[in-house]
Formats: sequence, C-alpha cells, structure tokens
Amino acid sequence: MGRISVVLAGGEARRMGYCDKGEALLGGRRLIDWVVGQLSSQVDEILIAGPHNYGLAFGNCPDLEDGPRGPAAGLFSAATEISGRQSSEKGFLSVPVDAPFLPIDLFDKLRPPHGAAVAATRSGVHPTIGYWEVDMLLGFLQENDAPSLKSLAKQLGAQEIIFEDERAFTNLNSQEDIRKAQTLINQE
Repeated sequence: MGRISVVLAGGEARRMGYCDKGEALLGGRRLIDWVVGQLSSQVDEILIAGPHNYGLAFGNCPDLEDGPRGPAAGLFSAATEISGRQSSEKGFLSVPVDAPFLPIDLFDKLRPPHGAAVAATRSGVHPTIGYWEVDMLLGFLQENDAPSLKSLAKQLGAQEIIFEDERAFTNLNSQEDIRKAQTLINQE
C-alpha cells in the first residue's frame, strides 16, 4: 500500500435535491469520474467513503454505525478501513465527490511531514480537501464529538496549504453550480 485518496461521497446533497452527487453529470461525465480522473495519477489507491463504489474498481467504506455523524463520518470510516495496513504512508488525502477540477499535484503539495494539512485559497479554507494522519485522526474522533471539518482541521493543528487556482477547488453544490461549470468547460 502506498498513497491513498479517499473520495467523500456520503453526503445528503440537500442543495442538489438529495441526489447522489457522484452521479451528477458535467460535460457528459459523472462527477465521480471527473474526480477519479484528477486523482488517478497521484495515488496508488482510491477509496470511496460512501454507500457504494459507483461501479468502479475501487473499494468503498460506508459510514460506521458506531462512528461519528456528519462530515467527519467519511473520514472516520476511511481511517478505520486504512488503519492497521502496512504502509510507508501514514495518512491519506481526502477530496469531495463534487470537486471536478482538482489540481494534479494535490497529494504532493498537501502531504505534510506529519499531522494534517488542508487546502486553502484566497477565498478561504477547503477542509474536505486535506491530508489526514490516520492514527491522529482516529485518536481524536474516538475521544471527541465529531466537529465540522473546518473545526476538526483547526483542532488537529492542520497546516493550511495555499493554492493560487481558485477554480481547482470549485465545489458543485447545486444545479446552478453545474451549469456554471459547464460554461467554463465550454469556454476551454
């Protein structure tokens, strides 16, 4: 086992009408396929933190019954799945299923020497896009209530790694967001 990325795909997608965001189409491709395309050259393994694997050749880890709820649930289930594996890599990269334009050097830039790191741009912190040390993350989430991911990153002392390209961290949270992203693609 080497570099792992976890795609967070277990949210309710309220602003998208409670649909499965990974199945939403952008430019004729599912959002999950966009994200996997951006990650595949950066990591050795991709896990889907969600109820299924979208018919892809990846493992998935659904939220655990005895784990936290909310946004930290996917991180916890992934860290639980990964813990105990023999690896030179101490953590994993997390990304949301609704961020189709991720940088192709994300893993290398976010991986700190130890601990955790999250992506940030001029517009703010993007805590779903982060590198999480497995033991640190599990230790914290087993002892504390699951905070928001922004709060979790702060409590774990995550480094904020600045990226210049705001577009790379675009989240598609509504049909309007998808229409805007489609316009961007059409202009390229």
